[in-house]
Parts: sequence; structure tokens; C-alpha cells
Amino acid sequence: MESHILSLVIWVPIFAGLAVLAIGDRQPHAARVLALVGALAGLLVALPLWIPVHGTDALDR
Repeated sequence: MESHILSLVIWVPIFAGLAVLAIGDRQPHAARVLALVGALAGLLVALPLWIPVHGTDALDR
């Protein structure tokens, strides 16, 4: 799974953006919610890359 983290960091926001574009102006509230969910999913996927670098130093202080 660790070898696929970079691919997920790239593709999760792209797929979320494409889904938002597919919804378009027909359902603006749903598009906003989907954009928020996609952004949060992208953040959650990127956290495993950030924690090993900054997580242990921040916890020791």
C-alpha cells in the first residue's frame, strides 16, 4: 500500500474534481459538498506522507 500513496495523492483530487465537474450547475449544493469531501479525502491520503517526517519531532517537543 505504501507504494501507491503518491498515486492516490494525485488521483483522489483529480477524480473528485471530475465528479464535481460532472455535477456542474445542476446541483450546486451537491457539488460543494462533493468538493469538500474530495478535498478532505485528498488530505487524509496525504497525511501518511507528512506524519513520518514531522510527526515524531512535533510529538517530542
